[in-house]
Amino acid sequence: MSNDSASKYFSVKTGGVVQEVEGTFTATGQSDTIEFVVSLNVLIHEGVGTVAIERSFDDGVSWQVISQDAVGTGASYDVNSNVAFNGVVLGQERKALTRLNCTAYTSGTISYRMSQ
Repeated sequence: MSNDSASKYFSVKTGGVVQEVEGTFTATGQSDTIEFVVSLNVLIHEGVGTVAIERSFDDGVSWQVISQDAVGTGASYDVNSNVAFNGVVLGQERKALTRLNCTAYTSGTISYRMSQ
């Protein structure tokens, strides 16, 4: 599910206590996925482009941009050499996968980190 142009780092600590995915985008593409229950810390920063937070309920067959509010506004953020998103994503469903999708890339290195 990942793009060759994105460098990635994936770590899982025994017992599922710590789970994280971090890396960079230098072109459009997707991060590795992470499965979480309750809350996920997400940081997207630097570079210039657009990154969406997506979730899959069918083991990665299809993906939907998550909502950032009660109205249903998609969680897609414009990165412009600053912090585009630094917050917590909530979820209650087991086996749902989450990833970042760089849907538009302009320049620089877009960095990201997701951790539970």
